[in-house]
Amino acid sequence: METEKTKDIKLIRDYIEQCGGEVAVADITVHSGAERLRVYPILQEMILDGSITIVKTEDLGAPAIVKLAD
Repeated sequence: METEKTKDIKLIRDYIEQCGGEVAVADITVHSGAERLRVYPILQEMILDGSITIVKTEDLGAPAIVKLAD
């Protein structure tokens, strides 16, 4: 059975791929279809497991642009 979190992970990964592999986190939040409150925690998990990398951060360290890992 697919959980809501699993669905959101797939939506986020698919959206990043549709955007050429690199995208602004704000765009993921608005356009991916994933639950907004789950986007940042999922991105953090994806960063920790190495499936995405941070291209640019905000002033306080939050990811602003991410890309799929090579």
